Amino acid sequence: DFWAWAARWLAVVWVAFDLGIGLAAVRYFAALQLNNPRESFRYLQFYVWWQFISGAIQLGVIALLAAQVFPQTALAHLSFYFVAQAVIQFPGFLQVFGLFFRSIQRFDQEQRLTLALALAEMICTTLLIVLMRRWGAARGDIGETLGGILGLGLGLYLARWLTFGLGAWLYRRLGYGFRPLFLPAFDRWIAQRMLSFGARLAVGDLAAPLGYLAEGWLLLRLFPGYGELQSAWLLALTFTVAYNVLGKGLYNGLMPALTESYIQEYRSLTRYYMSQAVRYGMWFSAFAVAGLSAVGDRFMVGVLGPDAARAAALIGPLAFIGALQWPAWSVERLLEAAGRPLTRSWVQVGEVVARVGLLALFVPLWQEGGILVAYAVALALRSLAGWLLAGRLVLWWRVYIWQTFVAPVGAGLLVYNLLCGLGDLSPQPTPLVGTLLLLAALYPALLLYGLFTALLGGWDTGGLAELKQAARLCGAMRPLAGFFYRVVELGALSSPLHNRFPLLLRELAEEEASALTLRRKRLV
Repeated sequence: DFWAWAARWLAVVWVAFDLGIGLAAVRYFAALQLNNPRESFRYLQFYVWWQFISGAIQLGVIALLAAQVFPQTALAHLSFYFVAQAVIQFPGFLQVFGLFFRSIQRFDQEQRLTLALALAEMICTTLLIVLMRRWGAARGDIGETLGGILGLGLGLYLARWLTFGLGAWLYRRLGYGFRPLFLPAFDRWIAQRMLSFGARLAVGDLAAPLGYLAEGWLLLRLFPGYGELQSAWLLALTFTVAYNVLGKGLYNGLMPALTESYIQEYRSLTRYYMSQAVRYGMWFSAFAVAGLSAVGDRFMVGVLGPDAARAAALIGPLAFIGALQWPAWSVERLLEAAGRPLTRSWVQVGEVVARVGLLALFVPLWQEGGILVAYAVALALRSLAGWLLAGRLVLWWRVYIWQTFVAPVGAGLLVYNLLCGLGDLSPQPTPLVGTLLLLAALYPALLLYGLFTALLGGWDTGGLAELKQAARLCGAMRPLAGFFYRVVELGALSSPLHNRFPLLLRELAEEEASALTLRRKRLV
């Protein structure tokens, strides 16, 4: 749709102006909070004021272009979409409380804000689109369509301010004052460090939107049916949103923890973090691939009808491609934590270049299949390059094969076959059958998956203790998380493979984590 097209065109602008400052602020805050907590706040201050000033510039530039330039071009119909999205960029620092919670590793608070934003966007955009469409329809100079665009932009903007307000309340409830966060007390040295680190991050961040634009141009010329495929592709991608949860819920929070342990030279703890990041990435991905591949196509065809068959056939391959992301995410967080942002960026640039080159090579040969192969191979190369560079430049870590790969893959195959058997009971997909299958692939299948991984020796005693502690921190989801833990515990204690494949590094990592915890003190 036009909103998505405008977002894609403007993504390059937003990344260029953002300049990686948010991630840089989290990294320096995590690096300094133990030894110099007052100094650490100044990096978030710079983030706030950089976003405020750059947001104002972005809004002004896009508004000027929309009024003077775009109406004279083929992008005239997107002018109001551009302005609506530019408004959302101002004042730009509305995510500051989420970044603060991530920096101090209060991921429970950050997750509250993430959930609140998702709910607020859904509610606010729905209400304001309806209201603004009616308002626009009543005014001949506005119209219903423009009213809907304004409603969408206002809804997203209101949702961000509401989440900002919630973040401010949670921040104050922890006992922190606003002055250390918003008062511009940073100096030139801090600005130089932030801009230098952020600019090197931005090299890689810019590669993604520029790569998508290049891919679109290339595929329109190499693949005559690309327009139709793109619609099916976007529809199938909605079923792989689970990987966004993995990226935001686990890997976004990994970098500050790695930064703290690496800067303080707790190498066993750093290696343990990486081992667990790899393990949980594979654990989650094996379940996602099994569930989506087994029921995604049946649900889509059942709900949307036979016309969605092409999109349904893409769910399994896209789920597999999505599962290739976590190895890259894990090593890139380590490179950021170790102060090597340019190395991370070159890995990302290399993936984009490889993907575009592979598309040019494979699409003329295999058409749709060539696109899938190009994406999968490029992601695999990105992960391989990242692992080799991180190991050589930062540190090597151990991967526990049984807990990381054997148990999750075995459990995933069992869950996949059970769900496929359940789906085969109704050969003709219907909306009811598709919905029931999707519901079964969520929590009930997750319980079975947890049980199977435990029976296969995927949870040792230390892993169970960590899972129990995590279940206690799940807030409103604590009852479901607690029941999941009890199922996993039952499987582990019943398994002859329990503790046969322990994570030997955990004991040393726990000692270093305790030492690190004792060194923490009140920030401000």
